[in-house]
Amino acid sequence: MTLSVINIIMAVLVLIVIPVIMGSQICHMLDIKRTVPCCFTFGVIGQWAICQLIAVPLILLKQSFIVLVVLQSVIMITLCGLALTKKHLPMIKLRKHNLIELIGLISVMCMVGYIVIQAVRLQLTNADDSRFVVNAVDVVRTNRLLLTDVNTGKELVTWVGDLHKDVASPWPVYVAYISKVTGIHVATMFHTVLPPVLLVIMVAIYFMLGEEFFPEDRLNSYIFTAVAILVNVFGGYSEYSSGTFALTRLWQGKSVIAAIGIPILLLAVIWLYREVPKSESWRKKSRKQKENNIVENEEDVEGNSVITEDNGDKSHIKCYMRILLLVIALCLPSNMGFILTTIMLGCFGLVYGLSKKSFKVAMGMWLCCIPSLVYLLLSYGLKL
Repeated sequence: MTLSVINIIMAVLVLIVIPVIMGSQICHMLDIKRTVPCCFTFGVIGQWAICQLIAVPLILLKQSFIVLVVLQSVIMITLCGLALTKKHLPMIKLRKHNLIELIGLISVMCMVGYIVIQAVRLQLTNADDSRFVVNAVDVVRTNRLLLTDVNTGKELVTWVGDLHKDVASPWPVYVAYISKVTGIHVATMFHTVLPPVLLVIMVAIYFMLGEEFFPEDRLNSYIFTAVAILVNVFGGYSEYSSGTFALTRLWQGKSVIAAIGIPILLLAVIWLYREVPKSESWRKKSRKQKENNIVENEEDVEGNSVITEDNGDKSHIKCYMRILLLVIALCLPSNMGFILTTIMLGCFGLVYGLSKKSFKVAMGMWLCCIPSLVYLLLSYGLKL
């Protein structure tokens, strides 16, 4: 399919501009630094979470695809409107770089450009096209949500076979939505348009992880990002390696979970780990202050700034809200999201609870697994 100018403009608007603006509002709501990589990443994550929350009930109620298109668009436009009216836009600040840091930044940008160009120039087609792509094509063609047999094209009364999985993880429906509003054919969206966007998100997450690991050393953060990219580029030692999946079939839901879902969930639990000491130290030190109705800023024994009562609670809660948003969003691409998010949060919750000596920390992380478990039970329940 040859893309027209209008198709390209709509794709840039829906896949880049709107996520950045919408993500800036989400970052503001969740107390995340509003850098362009953060805003873009959480804008797309927000799109996934919205689609997951809307699509599954509409599929179960056997509603029209047009209803989903309208609801998804209205919510996205509303979040963009809030960001624009309240001026919660991304913070763009040009940092000063020395020569070595500049070389590191340019090297990372060249690597990103290379893998993006290769993703546009090349494509992988395999048997999975007969499920993911055909499902999305049928959704756009019939305006019915996953009620078409991918083998025969006949309309179904209920879900059969692998459609049970797609009801709880409607990744084809999300791609069908993007295809519908941009006017780009579903196959082109899957194989040519979507992979470069997902690759940029993957690299943005690596960059954010690098900034967390090396907050005071930009060169090391660039080196970390470059090494992470190279691990994927030279990860073609197997057809089933994470590098192969990331660079050749990132349009598939299971690849999205491996390349994007696991790293960004790791980033979220790192944020939580760094916020918990502040909240816990505030709780210990504020007991006497509560008795005297005094709430003031002071420093804890480790030299960290102890935040006020209101900010302490909000900071702690919003960390869990970030994780909850990610859990819901990662249920969209694949059923693997149900299991992997539950395993990761279950293990991290246990470790964090023991290291912080706080059952509340562990329980908070375990409660974030509830959406995954609900969708997992739904997926298995439909087969009965």
